[in-house]
Amino acid sequence: MKKLLLTCAAVVLAGLNAFADEQPDYVSTGGNIKWCYIRSVQFADMYLQPNGKEVVAQPKADFTNFENLAKQLWCIMLDENGKYTITNKFDGRQIDVGLSAKYSNWESVQMNDVAATKWIIHSMGGDTIALESELPAPGGGDIYRFPTTHKEGDEIFVWLVRESYGLGHDGNSLFVIEPCNDIREPEYENSERVTYYGIYSSLPEGGMIVDNTSVVDTKYRFTVVNPENADETAQWRFVSYGPGKTAIINRATGNSISTSLYADGKYNLPEADAKNIMPKTWSLNAISNSEFAISATGEDGVVRYLNNTRVGEEPETLDLSQMSGSGFAWTFDKMGEAVDINDAKAETPGISVVNGKIVVEGGKKFTVTTTDGVVLPSHSTLQKGIYLITVEGKTKKINVR
Repeated sequence: MKKLLLTCAAVVLAGLNAFADEQPDYVSTGGNIKWCYIRSVQFADMYLQPNGKEVVAQPKADFTNFENLAKQLWCIMLDENGKYTITNKFDGRQIDVGLSAKYSNWESVQMNDVAATKWIIHSMGGDTIALESELPAPGGGDIYRFPTTHKEGDEIFVWLVRESYGLGHDGNSLFVIEPCNDIREPEYENSERVTYYGIYSSLPEGGMIVDNTSVVDTKYRFTVVNPENADETAQWRFVSYGPGKTAIINRATGNSISTSLYADGKYNLPEADAKNIMPKTWSLNAISNSEFAISATGEDGVVRYLNNTRVGEEPETLDLSQMSGSGFAWTFDKMGEAVDINDAKAETPGISVVNGKIVVEGGKKFTVTTTDGVVLPSHSTLQKGIYLITVEGKTKKINVR
């Protein structure tokens, strides 16, 4: 049996217009997350991405360098006050302001887990924008608020300048937003529907991740098994905790795959977060048209990837240019859907669940149907799940817990 192993990779801006009530297509709101590229106007075909704490501009990436591809994708999220947070897809960090440790302590754009500032986006026509920080960089007074691309040696990075300086130097405070429409992602849980997936290894021998926590005292909290032997412990839902932050939660147990590790010799094994605690989150980044890498950045700053490794074998070497088809590659196959409805008594007046059985007010006749269309005897004791209850020609969905 294979075991799941987490391994280490090792001019003046006068006349600017903020957006009207109608937002551009690339703007994310609430749970509707969209990804986009931010391209420099000053430096043609160069796209913003993080490099440690700094934000730099690099040529556009593709699947041959999937990390850079993920780093070049941003979520521009609108808040209730009309300001924006800009979050990176690769590791969920946000664009902030600060002083550069790399570039002479200059006021610059910096990456932080949670940004202290919000951003104002000024429309310059079409998809061209200028950014303005709500907060200035520390130590720079109130004038250094405008991100600007600047070349220092062989590297282009983003620093902060005063309002007049940016457009006074060939428009290098301007950026173009390019929506990304070709990155496929799984469906995330929402208030209406939960979608369950099998998580399959891309290795030739295949296999799918299961929750193994029912085995007493096992150090292998998650294993990879033959799909023929899989049950609901092999079904997972993806819950978004913000752009680039995804919890992976098991259908049968409610446990989630934790980013906390248990060191077992040459292996680093993921722990399980129980359903009664806040789950730790992962980044799901496409490495091909059908495969994903599942990664997390630890408190030590190291990015680690879930890997399918046979117990007793040497850990697989991480090669970011050869991820597809490796033990670091995973595919997500939809296995079922369920409507997430709260307690039946509260949600559906007239219908309740008592000890697993349906009770209808007034003793009215009813039918019970599964989501697969199977009609059950009305007196059945029901297992946990979603059922359709039909009373006098009207059908309600209930959740038996």
